[in-house]
Amino acid sequence: MVEPIGLVGTLIGIVQVCGRLVSVCYDYRMGVRDAPQDISQILDEVASVGYIAQQLVKAIESDDAYSLPSLPSLQAMDGDGGTLRTCLVDLQDLKASLKLGKTSSSKRALVWPLQPVDAEKVLQTLATTKSKLQLALAADNTQNMEVISHTRSFPSVEKKVTGLSESVAQSDEGRELAELLSQLGGRCQSAKQEEEYQKCAPATGDWLLNTEQYMKWKIIRNNLLWIKGDAGCGKTVLCSRIIKDLQGHCGGEESSSLCYFFMDASEERGVDINRVYGSFVRQLIHQGATIPRYLPRPWRNYNSPSDEQHSVSWKRLLNDLLLQFEHNYIVLDGLDECEEYLQNGVPELAKFVKEMMEQTKGQQHLIVFSRNLEQLRHAFEGLKISTITIDDSAVNVDMQTALRHQFSHQGKLARWPISLKKKIEESLLAQANGSFRWMDCQLQTLRRCATPQAVQKALRDLPKSLDEHYTMTIDRIDESNRFLVKNLLRWVNFALRPLSLEEITSAIAIDVDQEDIPFCDETLELLDPKSFIDSCSSLVSTYCREDETSGTQNVYVRLSHFTVREFLASDAILGGSCSDFFLDARLSHAVLANCSLAYFHHAVQSAAGDLWIYRPLARYAGHFWNEHKDRSEGAWQYLELESILLDLFNDNGPYFGLWSKVAKVDRPWLRDEPSDTNDYTALYCSSYCGLTRVVKAILDKGASPNVSGGLYHHPLQAAAFMGHLKIVQLLIGAKAEVNAKGGARSTALGAAADQGHSDVAITLLEAGAKVNFPNPRTFGGQRSDPLFLAVARGHLAVCEMLLNYGAEDYHDMKGNPPSALVIAVCSGRLDVVKTLLRYERITNARSMKCRTPAVIRPAQCGITAAQYQAAAGGHVDILRELIAYGITPDEALRYAARAGDEALVRKYLDEGLNVNGHAQVSDHPIALQSAIKGGHTATVHELLSRGADPNLESDFLTPLRAAVDAGSFEIAQILINAGARVDSHRALQSALSQKRKDLVDLLLQNGADTHRSLRDAVRGADLWAFQLLIDRGADIHREEPDDETSILGAAAWGGSISIVTYLLDNGLQDQLNLGPEDTPPLLDAVAATRPLIVELLIHRGADVNAYPQAADERRFTG
Repeated sequence: MVEPIGLVGTLIGIVQVCGRLVSVCYDYRMGVRDAPQDISQILDEVASVGYIAQQLVKAIESDDAYSLPSLPSLQAMDGDGGTLRTCLVDLQDLKASLKLGKTSSSKRALVWPLQPVDAEKVLQTLATTKSKLQLALAADNTQNMEVISHTRSFPSVEKKVTGLSESVAQSDEGRELAELLSQLGGRCQSAKQEEEYQKCAPATGDWLLNTEQYMKWKIIRNNLLWIKGDAGCGKTVLCSRIIKDLQGHCGGEESSSLCYFFMDASEERGVDINRVYGSFVRQLIHQGATIPRYLPRPWRNYNSPSDEQHSVSWKRLLNDLLLQFEHNYIVLDGLDECEEYLQNGVPELAKFVKEMMEQTKGQQHLIVFSRNLEQLRHAFEGLKISTITIDDSAVNVDMQTALRHQFSHQGKLARWPISLKKKIEESLLAQANGSFRWMDCQLQTLRRCATPQAVQKALRDLPKSLDEHYTMTIDRIDESNRFLVKNLLRWVNFALRPLSLEEITSAIAIDVDQEDIPFCDETLELLDPKSFIDSCSSLVSTYCREDETSGTQNVYVRLSHFTVREFLASDAILGGSCSDFFLDARLSHAVLANCSLAYFHHAVQSAAGDLWIYRPLARYAGHFWNEHKDRSEGAWQYLELESILLDLFNDNGPYFGLWSKVAKVDRPWLRDEPSDTNDYTALYCSSYCGLTRVVKAILDKGASPNVSGGLYHHPLQAAAFMGHLKIVQLLIGAKAEVNAKGGARSTALGAAADQGHSDVAITLLEAGAKVNFPNPRTFGGQRSDPLFLAVARGHLAVCEMLLNYGAEDYHDMKGNPPSALVIAVCSGRLDVVKTLLRYERITNARSMKCRTPAVIRPAQCGITAAQYQAAAGGHVDILRELIAYGITPDEALRYAARAGDEALVRKYLDEGLNVNGHAQVSDHPIALQSAIKGGHTATVHELLSRGADPNLESDFLTPLRAAVDAGSFEIAQILINAGARVDSHRALQSALSQKRKDLVDLLLQNGADTHRSLRDAVRGADLWAFQLLIDRGADIHREEPDDETSILGAAAWGGSISIVTYLLDNGLQDQLNLGPEDTPPLLDAVAATRPLIVELLIHRGADVNAYPQAADERRFTG
């Protein structure tokens, strides 16, 4: 039996260290000039070892104590001085030697610390460790084969033992998966779920689980259940109860998935929606979803994680993963907090919910928790929705259960007299009005009572509402602590990331009331921070979270409930005794910007050692002061801070060098970790930040405005991107080159156009900025000429301005990205399309490089490409606008079918066009296939009723195969009912590759042949497809004349131990040693380099002296 602590603990340690090493190696690969090949090689080996260890942990821990065979070789490697322990030590040593911080003399790039001979030693050590792991695992598998051989199916023992080997064999493929998972940031939702579920007393929420609406919701697909309740009624705890129930419901169903997400604005604000997509992707992968062959790489784009292209990639990936399950249970909590939690608030959330519910297959079960807000009611219009309102009677039952549980199990309360506890229960339940939050606050007050008399007095003075409770709490604060508590609430409420207890301790000691400039008063630092926080427990609370960089557990401070934030910004506080605690968002951000600047300046002045260690708030202050300034929306004034700013933006002073390590000023989405890999100048940074007086001071000292550095390469481009008109004018006046190229938007005009700054764009144009370049270059795969950028971002006014100045759309460029016109079409912007078409510079590509039809049209063919994209995107109005620009009626019919424009389809068919007309292009060859690709069911019906052939093949693709490829069960059913043949294996293979059981069953029920698909699954080691086909009656003994080899040989080539074992155990033992005319499976395994399969086949009796015939020799060597 695997010892659960030692072996697993060591493996987890290896996984953790490998994860950090991968991150460090990526930093070196990006930051080292002319990076040596050693970095990539070590990165690959570390990722491989980490992935193997991770899969071993997952396999071991997922089994119960009686189902996993022993792994003696691996256990032996975990002993003192064993390979695993040595590996862990070696990895830790490597991590220490690769510590970031060394830079070249130019201070512009990292220096790779390993010499070639040292790097070679590291690579040898990693390779040896990986080999030993594989050998030990192979030995353990051999020992366990006898256990496996007693079964005839796929029991847990076999799955896990063979799963270990297959995980090792797939370690190379796992590197990309590991890289993908490393990009899915954000707090682990399982930790939040566990935290909330611990608040559930036994039987809490049982009433909700037994409601008719909830029980129906679990069964009926494509249904949204909205659970509504007042603030503080315990919705999040009920949500955790629902999640726990669904975990049990989905746990025994491989065809069901569960994704959940808590939106807690008391911890974080301004979160990008991609955090939700990324969390769901991670959860689905952990539940067995298979990553598609493509892997989105949006994080490699130069843009921030909020870039639209990023969102599209995550949406596509999430949708593909959800399609692999028959039932997807999705739980969202805190929708009423999304206005602050998400960057774009309710509109972005509404779009996300609608996309989930409108997913093609319609297998979603979505449940949401929130208050009953008008915004949300409007957002959910048009959706199939059920509701449950949490009323006082239901909450009172749960509150009584929770109270009695605390009276029995909470140490202090458990010792109180029964009569006193009964009095407390009666008083609290009588006045709670369905508010769990109110009851919890009163219990906190009662716990501080030392005598029954004090308890009785507290019960007589109970507040009538949460607002009254918060007012009483603030009124009770000692006058000497009042400033500190107000400062604490301001920082916790408006900090742009969670602040640790150490950071908060430094932050609240910044005095903002005594002088014009915030003053860091060390005499205000807390002597006992934890006790101080505990004294404000109704307002703030602490929680633990692992630091993503160091791996240590840190204590963070947050508002104790979302209602605290609402109270501090409400009208209720203004007219009361604590009106001085009212917090205006704009003014608060202005205060925090000033505090951060003053703190950073003071920290650099007074730091006796490592700034980042001895001044815990320095990282935050340096990184976020500028964002606080921007969020103050003009409330920030810096005249009093001008001396600090001039110190900070001095290239030769001590402040700028340290600040630039954490600022990431033009990449605010990056973490505030110190880094030496920047090439900023003070002029560039002050231009980006919009500090006009500082920029003028720097220019007056003779600084050149044309020195390159930063994401936007030049101060002018940075200022133009941010829309700082006065700074743009200053830089132009200082002889800045207006047509300087380079950077994320190529030119200053491109930056202004990208952000829609019309005034800046006009200033640049009047200063001589060019609107056209002979070969507009790309940055991160995106065009960077001004017109394209303006159109891509939807800035109509800037687009018109540029066209008036002679801008041209380079629609004849080859390859990606597309033209501005195509981008406008893809965005669905009819107004922009019309604007572009009004200018004669947009011409039909048929008169240029695309004069003759091609099998595949070039991506950039002006009007032609725009027509294609309008059809593909279903933009009917735009398509009708573009059809007037040169298109044949036959092609117009196919485009109308793809766009789902039924009226236009009928028009062309009524004019006598052939419904089965065929074009020599692959994008829209036949009208029926065009409608299928677009997913337009009604158009498919119309075409079939007009005589469309459901079996007309084009480019080796039948309409049925097109429907299956598109994942449309409904259209596939329509085609079969219309006479579509299902005898080709390609449609079935497509359904299997998508893991669509519903489509597989539809095809099989209508006569699809399983033979080819079964062999494809065997040869491709697709265990899921193999099991499904076996369950559906596929015959492993069937042979056909065109079979290339035996099915056991195909399985040996594929490399799945599970499949090979199943075949041997179910009557194919005789295929081990075939006749002289056939290739033995052992040779297939050897040819495919499957050492574990070779070992298994020999163990089961394969002849090691078998030799291939001449034909086979040619097959294996050729």
